[in-house]
Amino acid sequence: MARKLGAVLAVIAFGGLLFPVVGYGVYRQLGTRLDARVEGQYAPVFFRPVFYIKNLRLEWDNKVKVHSGDVKVEYDPASLLSGALNVRLSGHKVPVTLLQDWAYAAQKPDLVLDDFFADVTFASRGLKDINALRAVSPEIQFQLEKK
Repeated sequence: MARKLGAVLAVIAFGGLLFPVVGYGVYRQLGTRLDARVEGQYAPVFFRPVFYIKNLRLEWDNKVKVHSGDVKVEYDPASLLSGALNVRLSGHKVPVTLLQDWAYAAQKPDLVLDDFFADVTFASRGLKDINALRAVSPEIQFQLEKK
């Protein structure tokens, strides 16, 4: 009986720690695959392929700079087996600065995104595909969905 209980506890512990460990690897890979410096506090979620980045700071491809804010990252563990990385990022009340062409298009570079969502796939280095993208603030409303 004690062996069975020990085995069950070991399986639960392994299952609980698997996603936080893999998630930390995904967190570290985001900067590499975005070719950007990603800073913020990694906050794992147990038993699910999800984590949060608290107080996220990053500048991506001279297009957007995120100053702070909490972002939820959901990832597809199966995509890692193919060398790709499929992630869904979402956040609320995230302050950003749009840069270069994006700033010109928005006509107001400094925004607070009331809501944003991105479903993207990364290759080993760089963006491979944008499946969906939504950004909403009082100044802009943008949505893109792949069919």
